Amino acid sequence: ILTEQEKIALEQSGAAVEREYDYAGNEMGFWVLWNRVESFFESTANDRHYCFDGNDGILYFGTGVHGKIPPKSDREVIKVNFCSCHGLRGNLQPGAIYRLESGIVGLRRVYNPVATHGGCNTESVDDVSKRVIAAFDHFDCAVSEKDFEKIIKSAFRDVAKVRCLGGVNLFGEKAENAVTIAVLMNDYKEGSHVFSSRHSEIMAEIEKRIPMTLARDAIYLSEPLFVEISALITVQVNDMQDAYYVQKEIQDAVSRFIDIQSGGFDGTGFEIGDIPTETKIRSYLRTLNLPCRILRVVLTGSYIKNGVRYEYEIEKCKTPFAAGINATHYVTVKG
Repeated sequence: ILTEQEKIALEQSGAAVEREYDYAGNEMGFWVLWNRVESFFESTANDRHYCFDGNDGILYFGTGVHGKIPPKSDREVIKVNFCSCHGLRGNLQPGAIYRLESGIVGLRRVYNPVATHGGCNTESVDDVSKRVIAAFDHFDCAVSEKDFEKIIKSAFRDVAKVRCLGGVNLFGEKAENAVTIAVLMNDYKEGSHVFSSRHSEIMAEIEKRIPMTLARDAIYLSEPLFVEISALITVQVNDMQDAYYVQKEIQDAVSRFIDIQSGGFDGTGFEIGDIPTETKIRSYLRTLNLPCRILRVVLTGSYIKNGVRYEYEIEKCKTPFAAGINATHYVTVKG
């Protein structure tokens, strides 16, 4: 237990301390902040250090030789402040938050107008292996395009996909000395605010690892160029009683297939820059073995550039940072 002289000395040293009083002004506690370290290897006997095992939720203190031992007392001597969440279950829908833990005078209502985002489950062994292998590839320095991609994916687990290209802008137009990076967030469907809230953190992570020869203002960090894809499909059935069933199945199947995160033939989605084509859609529909014959498949895409909406045939899409998202799909059934 600290003496008054020791408390004053700690306060004067600039250490993070807090005196705690009761309602009558009597001192009830004197708290000193301990610092987290990765190991006690460099800790001295008087260092207020601790280690934390995040996987098992265990705090470790020193031995008295390497790191100080907390004092023994009948009173409370250790206070831990921490934050935790339920991983993906912490990402709540709009309106799910409706009250505070403690009231605030004059506050009438609390709610979340948009979905919460950013929650991730504990890293799997497979994810850890990929991150470690990637670290050996780039050695914590962003030189190649793949280095940029691997560094961002390793540092931010709420990032789903990344693509980096040099010498072009987001629309695939030539931009000398530019490095364009498109980042797709896991929760991108919730709105652009998901990426915006992470933009500065991602940029800061990049800036720490770029070579001196690359200027910061040459790096363009953005979401992918979202292309709204609409399918116009014509099929023929032998029995018109199957018409509604076939129409609904095809609409649902096309929506599933186009999804950039979970679509495609194997359910792993598409990489940024690789969007579904008419040939791929036609091939996928054939795997469903529906009671119909596919007569026609036409895909159109649209995106916004400088406030203007552009429409074109998907087969002519040459944008390297395109990410396909579902628009409205139309299925015409003939007998």
